[in-house]
Amino acid sequence: MPDGLSYQETLRTLGTLLDQAGIKTATIKLGPEGAEVVASDWPWPRVWDREAIAAQAEAQRAWRYKPRPRRLRGAGRVAQRLRVVGAALDMDGQAPYLVMLDASTVRVEGREDYLRVFEARPLARRLSLAEHLRGQMTSP
Repeated sequence: MPDGLSYQETLRTLGTLLDQAGIKTATIKLGPEGAEVVASDWPWPRVWDREAIAAQAEAQRAWRYKPRPRRLRGAGRVAQRLRVVGAALDMDGQAPYLVMLDASTVRVEGREDYLRVFEARPLARRLSLAEHLRGQMTSP
């Protein structure tokens, strides 16, 4: 996603909102211009442009330095899973994507018959590795 907003950050941000609403099943249309979230009981706007996602990401980042309001849940399992999927999508370059999330898998479709399925166990391993590597340099 251009303008410094990665798919990893976009999906983590939207995943945190899904966690806050207690939603475990959703479809996210994801492209360079932003995202569209389709989920039952989704209380936020359905369509998010890059600026809205960046503003929400910044608000969530601020929770690291000051407590978030008590009524809001922090990032949970959905955000963590989607962050790892987003990191993979940043490397794949097959946007736009259709991300379908359920309780055990994340299925991603992209252009030119691109299909990737992230199942629960491999996704948990990726999450564990991502936490271990967080903050390490990615380029020389």
